[in-house]
Amino acid sequence: MKKFFILFCISTLFFSCSESIETDYQDYLSKGYSEVLFILNGGAETFSAYAPSDESVYQNLQLVGHNGSSAAWPIDLLYANGSLYTVCSGQNTIEQYDAKTLDYQDTIYLKNGYNPMTLCLLGDGSKAAVAGFESDEIILVDLAEMEKTSDFVKAYEEADLPKYDPEIKDPKVDSTNKNASGENHPRATTGLATYGSVLYASNVRYQKPVLLTDSDRNIIYYKGYKAIAAGLFREGTLSVFEMTSGYENAVLIAEINLQAEYESLGGETYFPGNGLNPQSLFILEDKLHIICTGNNGGDTQYYSDNMYIPTIEDMGVAYSKGDEIPGTDSDDGIILIMDLSDPERPRAESYLEIGGSPEGFRHSMDKINSIMYLAGVP
Repeated sequence: MKKFFILFCISTLFFSCSESIETDYQDYLSKGYSEVLFILNGGAETFSAYAPSDESVYQNLQLVGHNGSSAAWPIDLLYANGSLYTVCSGQNTIEQYDAKTLDYQDTIYLKNGYNPMTLCLLGDGSKAAVAGFESDEIILVDLAEMEKTSDFVKAYEEADLPKYDPEIKDPKVDSTNKNASGENHPRATTGLATYGSVLYASNVRYQKPVLLTDSDRNIIYYKGYKAIAAGLFREGTLSVFEMTSGYENAVLIAEINLQAEYESLGGETYFPGNGLNPQSLFILEDKLHIICTGNNGGDTQYYSDNMYIPTIEDMGVAYSKGDEIPGTDSDDGIILIMDLSDPERPRAESYLEIGGSPEGFRHSMDKINSIMYLAGVP
């Protein structure tokens, strides 16, 4: 039985020409390996392969991106039923390749501005869900027929916000069951996981910039300029969908404020921009595990002269010169663990402070020993 594995290498540089791709490809194909680790090179926009049996590496075996001249930005790779499937974020496509020959087979074009991030297999692997980072949506697709099966479904129900002056007030209404924040700021849908007929989608709520506001949600000004948060993530949320029989469609049934769940367990209180950044999801022992990247690394910053420093009067919280600026901690990664006794209403039961910036949308799982391997943790 031929076995395939997946690895991602986002920063690989593309230095092979068409002739060298063909030479490596013929050499690779002639070996007929029974086990292969496929590598998706995000920067090079190619496949590479590693054969454990003789420790051979074959670089840039196939080009990725067959939907025009724009950059493909391949970001996710999955194996299912004899095929490899790539998510091309820049071209808004899902591409299919033969896992034995690496021949390009077909494409599902999603829509302009979807910015797909992750692919989640459903059922026997012939269907899948796709998360749309830019459009705040999910969609279900048929990988056997290479076609869309569902509508584009929003990750939240838009709030009916009051009229406002964008230079003065940041609008918000009371949260609802399907709008956990009471806002229409972008959700930036990223991670996906499925549990029976329920689909979960994590929303990192990336926004650049995040403006600082006072207790009345008026925008704060400092030296004539809008005060901007150091972090780029609002309160992360989890969208819950019920999928119809056969995975033909999905309906939003809830949006859960993950920040509130985290704080209910004694977690750090939210400060604008310093969100959890829940990038990816996995199910382990009937629990939903949410990998929260936090600040995405970088150097921790501290308040100094000539910058706005929050006060009790303005923001209800006070900082001083030399204090760490919220949203710059480079060691704030956590895993939020959700109980699935009621799959449609998951609730946080604990969290693990793992540090670092666990990132990416894939993980390696040792199911026998219940071990999860993550990238981005020092």
